[in-house]
Amino acid sequence: MTGKDQRRERILQAATQLFAERDFHAVQMDEIAERADVAKGTLYNHFRSKEELHIEAIRTRLDRLLGLLEKTYPGRREPWRNLRSFLLHWQAFMIREPAFFCVWREALCRNHAPEIHEMQTRVRRILCQILEQGKDAGAFRAVHVEPTAAMILGMLDHRVAWMSAAGRAERDPALIVDLLQHGLGAAK
Repeated sequence: MTGKDQRRERILQAATQLFAERDFHAVQMDEIAERADVAKGTLYNHFRSKEELHIEAIRTRLDRLLGLLEKTYPGRREPWRNLRSFLLHWQAFMIREPAFFCVWREALCRNHAPEIHEMQTRVRRILCQILEQGKDAGAFRAVHVEPTAAMILGMLDHRVAWMSAAGRAERDPALIVDLLQHGLGAAK
């Protein structure tokens, strides 16, 4: 990694931390530069605005995970394994990157930038492909995949937030997979 790349990464890391600590509008570019240990001019050499920096902080973290996930599932024909693997990777990523997780959740709730919408669409598209594959294989019942994907992601995001707040380190999404696989009905 070149010196320029290292500075850029420090800026993204500092911005992510500050955006996680405080509301986007309360964070100043001066603070980001200070936390990243770069001059304010260097900050603006990399990013034209705080909005651009905010979106790029999200994109760089999420692109790594989505790139891996987008390559993994299309060729694998094991719907339950794919679903569990997706949930495991998504959850592990959010636990490993708690500041990013805070910034991502906030962006989904408050940021209407097309870039944020596009990233959310990529996440949902991967999960929808897994659900469609499971329906086609007869492993999953016929459901509307879009709202089902949104509900699964909502459950997972809430679970990660709850685990983080409770200081729990459990990483296996078995509970969610079991709930999806067996539903809430009592055994007869």
